[in-house]
Amino acid sequence: MKYRIDKIPMTDQVIFKFPDLMQFANIFASEIGMPQNVTADFVMRYIMLMYSPGSPGIEIYPMLAKRKTWALKELGVNPLVDGSFPTEYNELLLNKNQACRAKVVLFLRLQQPEDWAIMMRAEEMLYDLLSLEFPEDPTDQKNHISNIESLRKQLSESRERFMQGEISKALENEITKFLAQDNLGIRPEEYMMFAPKGTAPGKAKADQMFPEVGN
Repeated sequence: MKYRIDKIPMTDQVIFKFPDLMQFANIFASEIGMPQNVTADFVMRYIMLMYSPGSPGIEIYPMLAKRKTWALKELGVNPLVDGSFPTEYNELLLNKNQACRAKVVLFLRLQQPEDWAIMMRAEEMLYDLLSLEFPEDPTDQKNHISNIESLRKQLSESRERFMQGEISKALENEITKFLAQDNLGIRPEEYMMFAPKGTAPGKAKADQMFPEVGN
């Protein structure tokens, strides 16, 4: 496992133990917008267990729902009698919390720079192409449409690899926002200045992506 968090006491913040994570330390360590009673360090440990290269959970639990319950249990959080988890963890499990999603996106960006670069370039080219006037010549129209479809396919495929099996629309939208900010030259820490606060405990309901987690 790339990040051996099992050897780091829960009293220490994990991001300060890994130099490559330090570039986004002000975001990874920020408690702003965190779900109630859930610390930024806990969120980062969860993210590392979920998406870190070499994490045993990826091989043992290819299905995300099972890997998510495994990650929580590894961090000492056990399910309730009915099999669900305490409501304060729903925002994290269901990608309902914007500040948590931002940490996920930035962590994945560090692990998969190639896919991030592909998405950035495809997003920029697609924007430029859609900004052009639609051609009048039938052949040019066909080429124009074909180029748009090709870029959208490239963007979709790279985003799917980047998300590592996540099917959360909210997480997908967060990736799109960060790509747009990157293409505008806006740094992540500047973008995160406008991050909204987390959802109130108990408001993050279970959904089809992770049905066994709920109130």
